[in-house]
Amino acid sequence: MRFPRNCKPFRGQLDVAPWAGLFFLLSLFFVLQSSLFFVPGVRIELPTASGAELGGVTNATVSVMVDRDSRIFYNHQLVVDGNTLKRRLETAVRAAHSGLTLIIQADRRLDLQKLMELKQLATEAGIKEILLASRPLVGEGRGGSK
Repeated sequence: MRFPRNCKPFRGQLDVAPWAGLFFLLSLFFVLQSSLFFVPGVRIELPTASGAELGGVTNATVSVMVDRDSRIFYNHQLVVDGNTLKRRLETAVRAAHSGLTLIIQADRRLDLQKLMELKQLATEAGIKEILLASRPLVGEGRGGSK
């Protein structure tokens, strides 16, 4: 049994203008994708270090971030003064039973004096182990040969 065919093949010219418009619109979205969304936060450029040890930390950790304008952030919240930070660190030391490690994420352009004041404040709060976060140099990997 044969069925009648009602479809006819397209024999005209394909109009390119709508397809070109769609292509340029999509390419515009892909190019501007990074600037369409605002990501809140504070930019901190960590210093780079060659041959940084990748050892694990066995204690509980807290992190303090300091940007280049010497603003201090604890738990992703701005801390107004050193006394407030000291109280929060003392509370964290009391909550951690086996010791506490402070990880300082300081901007590479931060004044060394501010970094030493932060270390002194953490020592007074009862923190015994303080680590300074850094980025590896470009080209250095975890399993790379020396």
